[in-house]
Amino acid sequence: MLRFVVLVAFGVASVLAIDKECFQLATPLAARCCKTPPPKPLQDESLKECFEKFKKSPETAAENKCELEQCIAKKIGFLADDGTIDKKAFEARLVEKFKEHPKLVANMINNCVNADVKEYGPESTCELLKVDHCLKVQYGMSCPDLDDKGSCSEIKALAEKCAAE
Repeated sequence: MLRFVVLVAFGVASVLAIDKECFQLATPLAARCCKTPPPKPLQDESLKECFEKFKKSPETAAENKCELEQCIAKKIGFLADDGTIDKKAFEARLVEKFKEHPKLVANMINNCVNADVKEYGPESTCELLKVDHCLKVQYGMSCPDLDDKGSCSEIKALAEKCAAE
């Protein structure tokens, strides 16, 4: 029985290690390795209020980031007042932003919007940041044209490995 428990624990740890390795696809380096850059963030005047309010906040960076993301999501219209994500509105936003990449949109919706994203951050991290991290991982795995030179060759190999899982 003890051997079974150890084997199961080792198997779970191995799977988690593979998943966490894929998190590297959400880093700025991985984003730079994609020759097809993601769409630019909204430059809407209504969002300026969020950035001004939270850049002066005394909270820790993680708390500040969650509050900033929530403010932006409310202004864009996919976060309800109770803090829940309006998944239909969020899906529509992804479809609009990534309309040239329907496979990426499907991956983002299936793996991030309509899935449990608790593994994409510590328990204390807000759901929006976990979804954002998940979206970045999906983007890294689905980049249509990854650079294969220098350190980007490692990112390309990792993206191919993670996409195959």
